[in-house]
This record gives sequence, C-alpha cells and structure tokens, in this order.
Amino acid sequence: MNGVKRLHRVFIYGTLRHAQRNAHQMQGARYVGMQRSAPAFTLYDLGTYPAAVAGGSTRLLGEVHVVAPELLVRLDAFEGVPELYRRERVRTAYGEAWIYVMKHVPRHARPIPHGDWVHWRGRAAEAGA
Repeated sequence: MNGVKRLHRVFIYGTLRHAQRNAHQMQGARYVGMQRSAPAFTLYDLGTYPAAVAGGSTRLLGEVHVVAPELLVRLDAFEGVPELYRRERVRTAYGEAWIYVMKHVPRHARPIPHGDWVHWRGRAAEAGA
C-alpha cells in the first residue's frame, strides 16, 4: 500500500474546538463527533486556554477529528510538543485518538471540575471574568 497516508484521530477539548479562537488550525481535518473521555484527567483553565493533565477523575468533553499526518505535525508545533504538551492515546467511540496533555501545570491554573472548557469559559464571560 505505497503512497497511502495513515490518518490519525485527535481528541480536542479547548481552543481548537468549533467556534473557538483557534479552530482555524483544524482546517483540513474531518470532524467525526463529540466525545467524553474516560474519567482519567484533570482539566485546568490557564486563562486563555485549557490544559488537560493525565491522572484525575474528570471526563473531558471534546471533539474527535481525523487528520492527515501533515496536519498532526502542524498541531504538534501549535501545541508546543514536546516542550509544553505531549501526545497520549485516548479511547473514543470512534477508535483510539491522540490527545494533548500538559507536562507541567502552572500554579495559577484553576481546575474545571466538569471537564468542558468551552462551557466553563462561557460562564466566566457571563460572570464578567
């Protein structure tokens, strides 16, 4: 099967999601569907973007997309892999997907208990934060 590109699934939970400020970074991706992760993360609000950390009991809400290898390389660069984030595997209803998890959480980070950063940011905006 020479010349066949291996596509990848990615699970995105923050600014890359639809209608978020960095959604344009997903140009060329194919949206598959919404998904809740297993309860295996802690999600933090870092102000302008979220960070998931492996470990914890939060089920993240995110989108699953299928991307070409070139887009995955661009997403790695955008997410600061390997300095800031690393890629890990997560199971989804659509098959295994890559998820970006932060390596070290800053002290100012606030936990998001329900695992939905978009909803959290919407509520913060309504409250004037």
